[in-house]
Amino acid sequence: MSDPPQEYQDDCSFCGVHRAANPRLCHDCQIWDIDEHIFTYKNLPEVNLDLLSSRNPPAFSIGERVHIDRIEDLTYVPLEAYGTRHSCIVCHEIYMGAVKKKLPLDTQICPLRPFAVGPLRFDREEKGLPPRRPYNIECVVPVVLKQRTRDSHDSENQGTESIYPAFAVEIIISYDESGQTLLDVHRWDRTFFSLDSINQWLSDCQETHGFDCDETVSPMSLPEGFRLIDTYDRCVVTPPGVDHYDFVTLSYVWASASDGKDTQLTLGSIELLSCPGSLTAQEVPSLIEDAIVLCSSLGQRYLWVDRLCIIQDDASSKHAQIYAMDAIYHLALFTIIALTNGKDSIGLPGSPNRPRVDSDLSHEWNFGRDGRGYCAYPRIDLVERSEWNTRGWTFQERLLSGRHLFVSSQQVLACCGKYTLNCNAPLSPEEISAGLDHGNRQDLERGVRQIRYYRKYRIIVAQYNTKRLSFDSDILNAFVGISQVVGFTLETSFIFGVPERFLLESLLWGPVGASRRRGDSLHIPSWSWAAWEGGVDYRPIQTFDAVGDQVGGLVAFHFVDKKRGLRRVDSYGHWFFESFDGPPSERPPGERFSMREWKDMMVLLSHRPDGLETWERCPHNPSETLRRLDIPADIGQFALKFPGSLVFNTTKATLSLRQPSVGGKHRVPIKNSDVNQEFLLICDGLSNPIGITMWMDRSWRKQTISLEQTHDFIVLGGGVQKYAKYDVWPYVSTDCPWCLYVMLVEKHNLVYRRVAIGAVVVNAWASLNPRWETIILS
Repeated sequence: MSDPPQEYQDDCSFCGVHRAANPRLCHDCQIWDIDEHIFTYKNLPEVNLDLLSSRNPPAFSIGERVHIDRIEDLTYVPLEAYGTRHSCIVCHEIYMGAVKKKLPLDTQICPLRPFAVGPLRFDREEKGLPPRRPYNIECVVPVVLKQRTRDSHDSENQGTESIYPAFAVEIIISYDESGQTLLDVHRWDRTFFSLDSINQWLSDCQETHGFDCDETVSPMSLPEGFRLIDTYDRCVVTPPGVDHYDFVTLSYVWASASDGKDTQLTLGSIELLSCPGSLTAQEVPSLIEDAIVLCSSLGQRYLWVDRLCIIQDDASSKHAQIYAMDAIYHLALFTIIALTNGKDSIGLPGSPNRPRVDSDLSHEWNFGRDGRGYCAYPRIDLVERSEWNTRGWTFQERLLSGRHLFVSSQQVLACCGKYTLNCNAPLSPEEISAGLDHGNRQDLERGVRQIRYYRKYRIIVAQYNTKRLSFDSDILNAFVGISQVVGFTLETSFIFGVPERFLLESLLWGPVGASRRRGDSLHIPSWSWAAWEGGVDYRPIQTFDAVGDQVGGLVAFHFVDKKRGLRRVDSYGHWFFESFDGPPSERPPGERFSMREWKDMMVLLSHRPDGLETWERCPHNPSETLRRLDIPADIGQFALKFPGSLVFNTTKATLSLRQPSVGGKHRVPIKNSDVNQEFLLICDGLSNPIGITMWMDRSWRKQTISLEQTHDFIVLGGGVQKYAKYDVWPYVSTDCPWCLYVMLVEKHNLVYRRVAIGAVVVNAWASLNPRWETIILS
């Protein structure tokens, strides 16, 4: 490093202008003197931004040690050299940031360019906004370190310079109004997040698109006995008797609020906690204390927190509150979401009551370049990879909430149904309305408003069943809010987490990876996804490419209701598109019509005029189903002993299973790349393949399904492939596009339980001479 010259000896390599040097900058930092140079030009020393970005699998991020060839080519300078440049305001801040990290003075470092967090001058000019006065830009500067690694086999301990950890220096750069002269660089104090930005986000959302974000997807009301925390008087209260009042909810992992203070609302503490001032900081867990202070500071008087607003030892009241979670979270003004895990961070870091720890060292920045220039913004995936996002209860709370305030150890994201706002840098109302928050306007949070179709429900189930619960018994309780909202949208009731109107489609699921049956003590029937722990896939027969969600109803399901006895399931009984010679009739509520599916079906019919004949030859077809709708009285009476069971008439065949052979005429590539997954061939009495099963975890299959014995299969419904050529069934010698969806079952005391599902060729089923039987599926 050399002293700053009085004047550039040559024209500026960026803009060609001959200009005087800024005396507050060293020679190497003169480029910082003009905002457009440092924030938009590409030819500065840097590594590939894709390596810094979370939009691709990150090979480099703050705080991680990696091996990257491009980083080795950067110019590294000892830290102590930056310490000698007292006259350079940029080098001084970088030096102070490194000292705060307690790095040795001989550490080799290379600062990259600054990445803007706040709006730039040309951002405002493009939007027609007046310039900022003063013109300050909040920035993050990644600083890469060149450090030695020790080789345990190196007796001389010479080591090799091959690892490059990094840290972030967070600064504010001040320019004159034109952005042509740098005036100052100083530390950006992010000890506390900006309350003004949060209030401005909330105000902008309510004023510009509040109808969308406040709209309820179904009629709902708060439950009897509903209570709130009065953040002004610091006590638990019954809400005022008015038609509408704003309140905030808190979503958190229960363990993160267990810091030795176990204050809860109980029958014995209601009177005490209802007294003003009873919720003292000494008695309330830190996380809840921070939420109370945050709401009060934002001008929000009422806060709902489960442990202080639900009577924990009153089973009746607690049940009513749990079944009103849809209303509680959906009607809240917004939800504060604590992403901290209670181990690395306590409470809500950055809130008025909780200064952030070591805020210069952030691991949560995402670096990129967009139309504005080089900018940094919070890594959106910090929500997805948080401990909070792994829990079942919080999954429901996230979906039901209309607005979200995500608080992590170093970041705050304010999200509504329209956009996501970075609340790190203070923004004016006009800047928020203009979208000057650097790339964060993402559709991150749509909640239950997105679940307007049955297909969305299946996606939600697949996500939910991977979440963790402290108690298996909560699997349906933590989903009840979602099911009530979705049930209204799809005009259906739910039984064990499954929509009745789409019962047949909802039975066609398979596990993702290893699966475990939840305990029988929960009394959840085996046919429901809720009875099994692990991921769920609603297209588990991946080698059978069906026409969308189209199924043919071949079974009249009945349900053993604990209160109403045996009753017919209110399912939408349909036969594919209902008509084979014209346009489809109106779809059931909640389903969007797909022209692509209709075209697929028309292509199928044009190539297969014998489709109706194929079904007529099958012993299990719609005509036979209509003749066997009713359940025999004696079996119906016996079924009442098994609440939650499905009872129906169907055909059953006993078949064998075997693994696919390595070669063969009908071999096709297996789509599942997981070596621990496999599917089996369903075979007739001569060991000829006539169908395939779902994908299964190999270890689970070996423990559950023996290949040495035969198994019972029952028909659930019909399906069809979308291609004009139908010889794509792997290992199955047929060109028939039609299939029967079947379930592999095992019998226990005259009652069947689900094991797996599969698909069998229709014309092959006819050759098996299947027998009709009334099934009790528990």
